[in-house]
Amino acid sequence: MVNKKKIGLVLGGGGARGLAHIGVIRQLEKAGIVPDIIVGASMGAVIGGAYALFANAEILEKKVSELVKNKDLSKLESLAAPRTEEEKEIIFQRLATFVSKLLLWNLRAVKGSITDGIKIKEIINRLIDAKKFSETKIKFACTAIDINWGKEVLFTEGFLSDAIFASISIPGVFPPIKQGDKMLVDGGIINMVPVAVAEKLGADITIAIDASLDIKPTEFKHGHDILFRTEMIKEKEIGELKMQSADIIIRPDVGGYSWARFSKIGSIIKEGDKAAKEKISEVKKVIKGNNSLFGKISNKLRGEKK
Repeated sequence: MVNKKKIGLVLGGGGARGLAHIGVIRQLEKAGIVPDIIVGASMGAVIGGAYALFANAEILEKKVSELVKNKDLSKLESLAAPRTEEEKEIIFQRLATFVSKLLLWNLRAVKGSITDGIKIKEIINRLIDAKKFSETKIKFACTAIDINWGKEVLFTEGFLSDAIFASISIPGVFPPIKQGDKMLVDGGIINMVPVAVAEKLGADITIAIDASLDIKPTEFKHGHDILFRTEMIKEKEIGELKMQSADIIIRPDVGGYSWARFSKIGSIIKEGDKAAKEKISEVKKVIKGNNSLFGKISNKLRGEKK
């Protein structure tokens, strides 16, 4: 008995590193693998929402490539350091300077973010074109975190741009998004690659794309270097635990790129292409094995589940 299983594509965060999703999607599409469900967090919400709307990798790449040339994204890139191990230190220093100056001059003027995010939301609107979840060609969902109640929030309806902007609202960079009694920030904070969400929405086979930073030996010059490294390790470990149920995990080699290095879109997409090509045969094998009533159970028993 053949029972076609639903494929869920789960796109993680990572800022500009998440542009690698485009390369992965392109290779999956070339192999005839089109998801039934797409779930994204943070940058994965941007790419996932756009792909769900267009259902065409070529259009996706063209539109995103045009948008990353925007001068407002260039301003964001100026926050990032040349090397990823410096990026959090630079952001920390700039945030500290920003806040201390405001405190000295006017305590009432202290803001919760570097930018109000209006320009970035305009960029998202140009990509999504004021569309709603109900208008996507592929079922789509994205996540954000409610810092009032400490809960993950799942978006499956309404305007795509509102949900996506909430999902990418990096604390300290963009302001939290107020929605009723909720204050929403970046969905990747506690669930960088939300595999369980795709499963909850009906995905039988999950393909997860992890574009997170690599953890490599570095020089710890200051106390906050150690603080940020411990946070990074914690995020990485939590992410690994939450991805365990994925059938396939594709990891583009983008750990050397800063979260804001949008100008490197060509190179980052190529890393996505490369990583996907290496996994295509495995993806096809899992899909074929799961297109039977007991395929997934059999895969688990044989230890083939990733």
